[in-house]
Amino acid sequence: MMITNKNNIGLYIHIPFCERKCDYCGFLSFPMKETDRSTCIDFLLKELKQRGNKPYIQDKTVDTVFIGGGTPSLLSGSQMDQLLTTIKESYNLAEDTEITCEANPNSLTYDKLKDFKSSGINRLSIGIQSFNDEVLKALGRLHNSEQGITAFKEARRAGFNNINIDIMFALPDQDMSLWKDTLNQAVSLEPEHISFYGLQIEENTPFYERYKNDNLNCVDDKEADRMYLSACEVLKTNGFEHYEISNAAKPGYRCRHNLKYWDMSYFAAVGPGASGYIDGFRYENPSVIKTWKEKIKDGHIADLNIKNKENIKDAMSIFCFTSLRTSNGIDTKEFERKFGLSIFKAFPNIENIIYNYVNNGLINISSDGHITLTEEGFLKSNDFMCEFV
Repeated sequence: MMITNKNNIGLYIHIPFCERKCDYCGFLSFPMKETDRSTCIDFLLKELKQRGNKPYIQDKTVDTVFIGGGTPSLLSGSQMDQLLTTIKESYNLAEDTEITCEANPNSLTYDKLKDFKSSGINRLSIGIQSFNDEVLKALGRLHNSEQGITAFKEARRAGFNNINIDIMFALPDQDMSLWKDTLNQAVSLEPEHISFYGLQIEENTPFYERYKNDNLNCVDDKEADRMYLSACEVLKTNGFEHYEISNAAKPGYRCRHNLKYWDMSYFAAVGPGASGYIDGFRYENPSVIKTWKEKIKDGHIADLNIKNKENIKDAMSIFCFTSLRTSNGIDTKEFERKFGLSIFKAFPNIENIIYNYVNNGLINISSDGHITLTEEGFLKSNDFMCEFV
């Protein structure tokens, strides 16, 4: 793990609304009427200003911004410009700030993309998920494969030279052939970054109800593992660096904002349900829209509560969890520098477990003290991470 500059922080903005919630989606999002969206954005702007006025923000430089959701691409060009203008006025932005916006293909037009680019968005993350129309329909997506391709090409035409594509595997009725078709189509578009996620069945989703009733034709675990490893191979062959469990990038195009989550850098967060980490405090905004608005109205949304101060044990565990997600792994020397004791003293039972993983080809230990999961090890990452609880 690299040593990070705690004066450089990220800023996450959660846009909670979408046109229609996908059947598998477990994120905080829901459809809203146009008037309710506008009201929500007004409150987002107020929270941005309140948080930006706090001393714990004013003494820092924001060098990454990530606008996620929900579906941020439902914002109009003028709404996005208003959002970015408020950020620029309320926060100290670095000259080379990475500013990412998540987008769905069906809500992108060339004119909107041009407006977003003019507002300051310089990185786009397009949720294509699949290039197969039947798979997209099964997921409850609103776009088809042709719209996904068109959205990417229009983004290029609008001047975006840093684009991520999200794709998914282990989907119902998706076999290896369909997965490889999506993977190869994604690579052929030549994006700078590809995120590839396995389907997670989340509670309180239509997929979960179908799963409980044995009405969801899921891919078995072994086939899902094969799909994952095939993606690792295809992406490496095509010049991508597999730098995090589910993320690969061309050299120089790793997502700087997401790296902050994985190297324990500080980041502020704005919007309903958004979670931040500042000066050793972890906080989470109310997920109920009404409660979130009330906290903004009373002026206390940006207060940090001493009860949320991270304790040393939690910090050590999170350090290990997040480090293991990356190709850099756990830097044992940095762990000792940061916490004042070796990782083997902090977690007395871990040494034997590590060497068991090494013997099974799931972990590598470098001469400079980095503990990294192999690609096969990434498949067992949840089991291994539990050892650091």
